[in-house]
Amino acid sequence: MLEGRFTLNASAYDKANNSNTIVVTNIIIDNTLPTLTVSGITNNGYYNNTVEITLDSFDANFSNISCSVIDSQLSEIPLVLNRINQSKWETLFDTTKYSDGNYSIHAEVYDQAGHFSNIIYNFIIDNTKPEILIIYQNTTNFDPRFNSVLIRANVTEPVFLKVIVSNADNEVRLIENASYHDAGQFDIVWDGKDNAGRIVSNGNYSITIVSADYAENISAVYTNVHVEMDVTAPESALIIDGSAVTNFSSGIIYVSSYYSKLTIDAPDNLSGVNRIEYRINSNTINIYDMFIPT
Repeated sequence: MLEGRFTLNASAYDKANNSNTIVVTNIIIDNTLPTLTVSGITNNGYYNNTVEITLDSFDANFSNISCSVIDSQLSEIPLVLNRINQSKWETLFDTTKYSDGNYSIHAEVYDQAGHFSNIIYNFIIDNTKPEILIIYQNTTNFDPRFNSVLIRANVTEPVFLKVIVSNADNEVRLIENASYHDAGQFDIVWDGKDNAGRIVSNGNYSITIVSADYAENISAVYTNVHVEMDVTAPESALIIDGSAVTNFSSGIIYVSSYYSKLTIDAPDNLSGVNRIEYRINSNTINIYDMFIPT
C-alpha cells in the first residue's frame, strides 16, 4: 500500500446479520527509513581537540535520536544532543579528556513505525606530540664545496616533516615541506646551498626540523651548523733527520740521500690535508693521497 494516513473500518456480522463496526481514523502507513548524516567527524580520522559533531535527520514520523562514543574497552560515553531545528542536532566531544587510542561514534535515529537508521565511524584520539631524536650530525666547520650536512634522526610515529635552514635574518633553504616519513630512522641532507641554488657564505646557520602527525600534533628540534669554507693553506713544516747536516751560517742543508728521512708536518683544521707531494727541483719523489693528519 501507499504511505499515508488512512481510516480503517472493521465490521463483525452474526448469522442474523447483526453487525458491529469499529472505525479507526488515524492509521499511518510508514515504510520509509529515517535519514541520518553525521558531520564534524570522519571515519578513521585523527583528533586531539574538541570536536563539534552535527547530526542531520529527517522523518515525517520522527521518534528519537541518540549518539554515543565507544572506547577500546567497549565502555559507552553518552553524548548530550542539542536540537538546533526540526532536523539538526549538535554536540561537543572533548578528545583531550580521554586516553590515546581507538574509538567509535554511534548515532541512531528511530521513527514511530519502529524503523531506524544508524551510522558508526571509527576514529583515533592522539593527544601526544611526535618525538624526534637526532642520533648523528656532521655540522662543525662544514665546507659546502666538498661535502654535505647529514643529520640522522629517529621519529616515534609517522609524520610529515618540514625542514628549514635559516640564519639570523631569515630563511635560507626549505629542504622539505610536508614530506611523509614512516616511524623510525630518517636522514636530512643539506648541500650548503640556498633556495636559489647558490652556496651560502661563511657563518652560523640553524636547521629546524618540524614534525606533524596525523592529528596535527606538532613538535620541533633544532641544530646548529657552522659553515666555514677553507681558503687557508695548511701550515707546513719540513723535518729532516738521519744524516742531515745544516750549515746555519749559509742556510744550506746537507743531506745524504741514502740515510735521511724527510717528514712534513702539515696540519689543517678546516677541510683537512688532501694530498702530500715531495719534489726535488721539478722531479716528483712521492705523492700521498687521502693523507689524514694526526
